[in-house]
Amino acid sequence: MTTILGSIDMVRAMRQLPPERNRVPIRHAPLQADNPLARLMLSLAEHLQRCTKSRRSAALLANAADQLSAAQRCQLSPRLVELSEPVIDVEDHWRPLYDLASGLARGVNPNPTRAGSTATNVLIFALDDIFEKIMRRAIPYALLGTGLGLAASTPKRYMLRDTETGMYRLRLRPDFLILDCDDPVLVADAKWKHLTLDRNGLSLSREDVFQITAYMNRYGLRDGVLLFPADTRTRRVVGAAWNRDLAVEGSTAIIKALAIDAHALVSPERVQRDRAMVQLRDALTWARGTHQQVA
Repeated sequence: MTTILGSIDMVRAMRQLPPERNRVPIRHAPLQADNPLARLMLSLAEHLQRCTKSRRSAALLANAADQLSAAQRCQLSPRLVELSEPVIDVEDHWRPLYDLASGLARGVNPNPTRAGSTATNVLIFALDDIFEKIMRRAIPYALLGTGLGLAASTPKRYMLRDTETGMYRLRLRPDFLILDCDDPVLVADAKWKHLTLDRNGLSLSREDVFQITAYMNRYGLRDGVLLFPADTRTRRVVGAAWNRDLAVEGSTAIIKALAIDAHALVSPERVQRDRAMVQLRDALTWARGTHQQVA
């Protein structure tokens, strides 16, 4: 053939004997044609593209899907996985992606908080998103019995309104809205960053402070919370949540910085997990100003 489909296997090429040097050894890449493996890779690329929240990742996956356009589009399924198993010694380099597709097709998602065993491929997750999801799962349980609850979704509130057209602009999307009998009483945002306890501003960024104060002002709330992951500096000996009140000058508003032990909240040990849940409950009820002991 005049065109090589695949990448030249340089190791095998250097080891070729003279009688073999009229042939070019390649790593087989059968994705330029319609075949089961190409269909699987296309379905995997499209599946991950639908899942990702990163624009860059979505663009890269869209480009990968475009390069696989010769393959027939199929839904990612166990049957497709079964038909697409890489050929031993010829297509082994597709094995890690095949294993990923196999897990996704069976409903087994990668665990973003635990080290994996795949040597050649990795999935990168935004820690901000993971921290927010941990808190979103934990907060409703932590608030049980307190009379407070977490809003399933935040009501539409906008920062600006065009006085000529009446159109609203800049919708506000706080991470968490705490309710008391359906009334908002506390707004909170999760931030994956470390606090610096020996500095007056705790290393809070202007953007973080401006954002939470905008939420508080728009929802008409006095109290706002910034949630941070606990580290060795913010964990107390007993493991309680670290907290600090920050008054907003020129107003009665209070921003409460809380360092929460996210690792303990997802611990496989139930005792540690339950203790962290109690500490989260105490931190949130303290932030609300209604700290109480709940059985």
